[in-house]
Amino acid sequence: MTLNEQSSTTAQSPDISSSSSSESLSVSLPDINANDSRDNSQERSNSTNSNNSNNTTSTTEQLKQKGLKIDDHKNDFEEELWGWGQRYATFVYRHPYIPIIFTIVICACLYGWLFGVYGIQVSANTNYYRWSGDEISNRWDSYNGARDTTYASLLDYIGRKITMPRQSQMTQMGAIIYERKGQNILELEAIQEIWKTEDEMHATPGWSDHCFKVPFDLLPEELHPTLMKLVGDLFGDKLSSIEEDTFCVNFKSIITDIKTYMTSKLGIVDPKWSDLTTKILTDFLEQPDKADVIAGTYLGRDYDNTTHTTERLRSMFPFGLPILDYENKWDHYDDQNNILGKWQIEFMKPMKKMQREMPKGVSAFSGIPFALNYEISDFVLEQVWWLVGSFAFLFIFSIVVMRSFFLSILGCIGVFLPIPCAICLLQGIFTIHHIDVIDVIGLFLICGIGADCLFIVFEMFKQARTKYHNNNEKRLAFAIQHGIIALATSVTTAAVSFLALCTSGVRIMRFFGIFCFLMLLFTFIFTFTWYIGFLSIWARYFEGSFCGKRKNKDIKIELSDLGSEEVEDSYGLDIEEDANVVENAIMDYPDQGVFDFLKKKPTFNIQASGLKIAQYNPYEKFFHNYISSIVFHYRLPIVLVMFAFAVVFGYFCFQMPTKSELQFLSDDHPLQHALTLASNGFRSALNDFSFVYVWGLEEKPTVPIADTFTVTKYGYPSFKKIDFAKEENQRFLDKAWQIITNHSDLMDATMTEQFGASGMNEMKKLANLGGQLNPVLAILQNLLHQYTGINLDLTLPARFPMTKEEFQSLQFIWQLYLSLMGIDEPDSYVPGTLKVNTIGFSPRNYSLQFIGMKQNLKIPDDVSKENMRRLYNECNKIAEEIEDLARKEAPDMVGGYMTGVQWLTMVTEEKLPKQVILDVAYSFIFAFVVIFMSTFSITYSFFVIYSMVSVTFITMGILYFTNWKIGTNEAIMISIAAGFCADFIVQPMLAQAHDNTKRTRFGRLQSSLTMFCSPVTYACITTLVAACFLYPCEVLLFPPFATFLICSGLFGMVYGFIVLPALIALLGPKRGDSLLRLCGKKQAYEA
Repeated sequence: MTLNEQSSTTAQSPDISSSSSSESLSVSLPDINANDSRDNSQERSNSTNSNNSNNTTSTTEQLKQKGLKIDDHKNDFEEELWGWGQRYATFVYRHPYIPIIFTIVICACLYGWLFGVYGIQVSANTNYYRWSGDEISNRWDSYNGARDTTYASLLDYIGRKITMPRQSQMTQMGAIIYERKGQNILELEAIQEIWKTEDEMHATPGWSDHCFKVPFDLLPEELHPTLMKLVGDLFGDKLSSIEEDTFCVNFKSIITDIKTYMTSKLGIVDPKWSDLTTKILTDFLEQPDKADVIAGTYLGRDYDNTTHTTERLRSMFPFGLPILDYENKWDHYDDQNNILGKWQIEFMKPMKKMQREMPKGVSAFSGIPFALNYEISDFVLEQVWWLVGSFAFLFIFSIVVMRSFFLSILGCIGVFLPIPCAICLLQGIFTIHHIDVIDVIGLFLICGIGADCLFIVFEMFKQARTKYHNNNEKRLAFAIQHGIIALATSVTTAAVSFLALCTSGVRIMRFFGIFCFLMLLFTFIFTFTWYIGFLSIWARYFEGSFCGKRKNKDIKIELSDLGSEEVEDSYGLDIEEDANVVENAIMDYPDQGVFDFLKKKPTFNIQASGLKIAQYNPYEKFFHNYISSIVFHYRLPIVLVMFAFAVVFGYFCFQMPTKSELQFLSDDHPLQHALTLASNGFRSALNDFSFVYVWGLEEKPTVPIADTFTVTKYGYPSFKKIDFAKEENQRFLDKAWQIITNHSDLMDATMTEQFGASGMNEMKKLANLGGQLNPVLAILQNLLHQYTGINLDLTLPARFPMTKEEFQSLQFIWQLYLSLMGIDEPDSYVPGTLKVNTIGFSPRNYSLQFIGMKQNLKIPDDVSKENMRRLYNECNKIAEEIEDLARKEAPDMVGGYMTGVQWLTMVTEEKLPKQVILDVAYSFIFAFVVIFMSTFSITYSFFVIYSMVSVTFITMGILYFTNWKIGTNEAIMISIAAGFCADFIVQPMLAQAHDNTKRTRFGRLQSSLTMFCSPVTYACITTLVAACFLYPCEVLLFPPFATFLICSGLFGMVYGFIVLPALIALLGPKRGDSLLRLCGKKQAYEA
């Protein structure tokens, strides 16, 4: 039994003192006949009301004698429902399956599009977390983009145009790194274990169908031995030996070299691992002409050549394209690599076995490129399983809140539906075909924000019963109206905060912002289609039921229908006592002074909201009767204390140190450990680490709009018109190469011999060969003319620099000779880092467009951004030296520039922590615009932004004391979470801003806190628990983000329900500052 009192005015309420005094009383009684249909109940209620309107009953007189006044007028606090909202609610209530079917059709179409055309594959490539748009990255992007519009050699040109022999074009080379932690891996027993493992890998079915091959099978068999020896002499140091039966290039491995040594030097035919001895191994490592090459190619940087000790070594595996049914390497390149990657998974199984079992203490770590894509995708998807826990909690918690399996499970499905829809539009409309590990965070975020949508709409529908009783259509209209007011602003605020990430210099973060924006858009749409539809079905058929069993519904019966004695005797009510409660109620907070808190205690149980609070749950009553009074009474100290907190913690926020790192997994995770060792565990990094200087390219690339939605394309360059054939320019390029070479303190001569390149230096070699080859070429020229009639001048210039005419006549032979520079070079995991990328010819007129040179840098022991910046400055000094030479000797060559892929990591780690300030600022600016558009109030908009800034400062300030440092991961999470806290802040403010009733300032505060305390608390609990499921995740970004998310959620609640209401009560407009009322029906109330 619930008694509801309501007074419309008192003497203590100066704002509405002119209103007439009246009270009304209603009671919630058990349904007299629960089996009656809703229509019959409605007819009975209408009939009763009709009788009451025509007759003044004795009950009314009795109630008046008891001191209770009956008010026949409309409640002054009644809100007017939107007309279109009522029409939509009526339509949905009467036809609930239409919005549900609409949602199903939309999802079915988008799901079919997604899985039928694109699919989902998640990656986590740190190379994609790179900066773009600054001077350093622009230089690299211009240089790297040139490879798409030029060709590097005659073989490169032909290889793109014709059908090539199977597997004759090398793709990315795989690598396996073996490590024996704390022990010498060059001991006999360890090498034997590696030998066994690689023999098992070589025996994998399909090796000959995926290896890199030299197409000897196209040549006469009698030439095979001679050609194999020639190829071995030319490319043996860079590649490996040729398998006689398959023509595959063998593993580039110390095991392969040991086998070759045992066969050629010791005469052991088909050597086995058991034939290897310690003496043979030592003699192999001490070969005078091979020792340094072996150390640089296979052994770790910790190798001691006196004791032959190191903890690690590596093996490389060459793979070739095109595979069967494809014309060349560039024919559906990605499809071929996916097929190759699936086979590589089988190829890696012996290595995975060694990783698990660690025989003799040897472990193995994979760097097989295309298989790595599948490994990363599987790993990331494993982390998604934690999302199941989040949704499971949402389902269980929804049952507790809604007390309905039906509504809970369908509501949770509605929260999930936006995810594939957003991925589909991301790929289909925005053409972003890259799903990254960071996007998984968005899935956890949508669990909390989606729950917010569900609980707010459900609670608004539930609270509407106190106003509209059993009129479900009006209840639904009330829920839609207040849900749209609340969610349109909060969801849009969060969405544009994510969209603010589009200002970031890291494309992955832009893509993440768009992805989250799309998820929130679909969440909002499905809330008011899918969920509203099922809410209508539940209200009509299942409300009041649990587990399928329907309970008796409460039906509102006016007390004027019954005599007071009947009510008192039958239902245990004391009309006189309750009437006195109404008579003594006040309509505004009694102590209005800002400093009243110094001399008076807060007054509780004040009815200023006009809500029938007796029908609300205990939690809402607590906020209505106590929290609202505390917030209003202590508004000044609350605002001042929290402002001081924000200032203090904001100071520590800006004192937080930075750190240099960019990784997703812990150092001991196999995938991360392989990447770390590949980067700095050997003298030559698998990821290029070179000094590159280039001429003929503008420093800033042109970036088409389509390229901005692609993770691997950063534009194409504009070419400078330089006549490289001039003798002075040839001479200058030769001297520039010598300047770079002379800096032996920075350059690694051994690695440069294998991986360095200079196209002009190759031309010089060709000219030096002229004196030796011209007699042979003259004979060949005569034979060609004699038998074909073709008169082709094959004479090579015998000097360098050569004349302009000689240079131009040598173009064909030069491009043919340059083919040797790239024929043995595999594709790189990082585009643009090959020798062949240092030169480019026009495919239209075959002229030289640009030319560059690269030498390998010595890798520093510490690759922190500080050390990298010092190294970059040293390289810039070399660049200045080259530019000075150009000004003196070759003015045409002025304007070249230095670049290198390793500088991208440095600039990203430098820029990203700084960019987070701009990202957060843009997030707040966009949020301000959304709040203003929702409220037309600068005051409310400023208050919300102040609260968001304070939450961010306090959260980061607290984390400062836990020894946090801002690195790349932290910068990402701050950018994301800064706008996320708005979801918990804005709801009570919106209720006040849109409250155009006669409520006083305290009444608006009380009403707003009461209405939204439950749904926002439910959503906050769901979000915080969902965040807890991030802690067990292995991705380094996830556990710290969970902490940041929990802190921002908790402080968002504190600011949303305590600080911001106190600030509005202290400095806000007396009657509400919303200009929306000017666009609607004018309210008749006093200012």
